[in-house]
Amino acid sequence: APAFKIPSRTISAVEHPFLIMDVDKGLKTFGPNPQFQAVLDAGNPQLSVPIYLHPQDPTSRPMMSHYAPSHNVVFKITVPRRTGRKRKRGSDEPWQGDVDELTEGLDKSSSPAFRSKAQLDEPKSLRRKLQDNAGKYQAEAVGIIKHTHRYRGMVDFNYSMKNNAFMNNFTEKIMSGDVSKFRQFSVRPGTDTSTNQDIVAPPLMTQVSIPYYYHYSQNPYVRAVNKDDGGFEMVNTTAKVKSVGHFIGIRDPIPPAPSGRPNVRDPLFDDVVRAMRVCMEERPVWTRRSIINRLVTLAYDPDHPEKRIPANLSQQIVKNAIQFAGYQFKGGPWRDALVKYGYDPRADPSSRIYQCLIFRLRRLEIGMMGEMWQEIRKRDLAGVKGTIDENSESHMFDGKKYSEDGKVWQVCDITDPLLVRLLADAPVRPTCDIEGSGWYHRGLWAKARAIMKCKMRAIQFGRELHDSDFESALQARDATPDLDTVKSIAIPTPDLKLTEAEWELVRGKKYK
Repeated sequence: APAFKIPSRTISAVEHPFLIMDVDKGLKTFGPNPQFQAVLDAGNPQLSVPIYLHPQDPTSRPMMSHYAPSHNVVFKITVPRRTGRKRKRGSDEPWQGDVDELTEGLDKSSSPAFRSKAQLDEPKSLRRKLQDNAGKYQAEAVGIIKHTHRYRGMVDFNYSMKNNAFMNNFTEKIMSGDVSKFRQFSVRPGTDTSTNQDIVAPPLMTQVSIPYYYHYSQNPYVRAVNKDDGGFEMVNTTAKVKSVGHFIGIRDPIPPAPSGRPNVRDPLFDDVVRAMRVCMEERPVWTRRSIINRLVTLAYDPDHPEKRIPANLSQQIVKNAIQFAGYQFKGGPWRDALVKYGYDPRADPSSRIYQCLIFRLRRLEIGMMGEMWQEIRKRDLAGVKGTIDENSESHMFDGKKYSEDGKVWQVCDITDPLLVRLLADAPVRPTCDIEGSGWYHRGLWAKARAIMKCKMRAIQFGRELHDSDFESALQARDATPDLDTVKSIAIPTPDLKLTEAEWELVRGKKYK
């Protein structure tokens, strides 16, 4: 292969985004005073070269170039003029014609003709010319391009001022460069109250110059599902299923049945609903954890006593089945519990054993301060398993251990001897306190909550307590105080002597 000597010329390239058919018009797109000499300055490579898509419009914003280092060689190729006969039809012989089809209509008097313009140097045509003039053309290395300016951004929006009288007058006189015309320009004094005012467009429409990466693609969670009529429909498997359950207030009427059947196609859904309804016959009120734990051991099908709900039950199926099996209260003594449709615990004093005690025992992990709330919520949910827990007694509290994946306990699920005696021997309240203590007096309910929470704190931080440590708490009054004068009931509990780090885990870090 021939060797070429590359001269030490300073060459920079500007990749024009247009197809340049006219060199003079192409140069006008760089503005009235293009600074091409600055482009050749290797000491200032970050300089941007503006280009105007509408050079005749003075209000149009330019598109700025992006500097990129490069290492390209510029070649000058000289091909002799074509003479002789044209190539025969169907032949691959060298060109023998005397006129180039691509130069028809151009001035042929110029010699030599510059072809690197108006797409005359199309690669296909250039390659054909080199083949036709094998051994006759000349190649010369002109230099190396070390700096290239490219246009990869988006152009700002351009508001046309073609019919704006003020802008046309301003362009004609001020931007003409003629001092005599400068003196002819004037602005009318006062305020223009006409309906057809000449408003000049803002100098900037948008600051976004990087194209958006849309990357459209099919949702991977959309599936084609066959229909009964032989057709199919597209179903989003992650779409939220319409809720059919009832989430009522403490004074709302009791719903007799669900509002409809959820649109769930999983065949296991009917078995789960059937098992939950069997659970509702055992007792009318359940917590979410307790009824899920019961499903593990329940023989819900009399014809097939060996059948059980699988332990890897989907969380989505459980969510839809719970809405279909019972309703829930937004607040009050049975808050967040699943209640049998048609059953009103507010009218039945025996339902006090199903009342819920709710505790929030952990705020943040030590050393986890400053996190976003989404991360905190994600970590809290990490403790809740997506399938049925193998521990079927995680909803129970025996005073020695408790499950950290929940915060709701029912009175009937408490087996701690001290709390069992306290709640079982408590007198029934004459009327139901639907906002707080239910069928228990507020003093006793506050006492039971304080003792249970203190025992959970002791288990959480490894403290050892005895029932005798709660003598002061047991001496507190059980009656309901006057709600107009007493806002809260203070119950004395044993001091667990928590450290500062443990208090931060309980209350959260105090920011100074």
